[in-house]
Amino acid sequence: MASTKSPFYTVEIVEPSQYSIPQNFPLLECFYVNFSYTHHTHIRSSTTPTTTSFNYTFFIPWYILCDCDDFEEVDPDSVTMEYLHGTFSSCPISIDLLDPILLHMGEYARYMIEGNNEGHSILEMDVSVEVYTYS
Repeated sequence: MASTKSPFYTVEIVEPSQYSIPQNFPLLECFYVNFSYTHHTHIRSSTTPTTTSFNYTFFIPWYILCDCDDFEEVDPDSVTMEYLHGTFSSCPISIDLLDPILLHMGEYARYMIEGNNEGHSILEMDVSVEVYTYS
């Protein structure tokens, strides 16, 4: 498991213990990514925070996610970043928040590939993001 905390967001990436990949899926060498996002907004005049949540599932090729690193972030027009931004375009999340999350996912993807001693062609990754906003 990998996790990152900042004053504004928390990212947690884990390898699930149960596989939920659909049977007979035709893609090879890809990550099955379960992406869960929760945004808590705390407003001073309200006693109850507003919470927005969504869950998305993506298939991302190994070579794309493993190529996501600091060098790719510098060039947002790279094929890797264009592909990942396009993949996550259906998620209501800002690019400023998405890019550091993608870097963590890329780092963990490389770790998962190194530890893939059983030769699985599809690896599953759960990504949970919680954002807290105070105004």
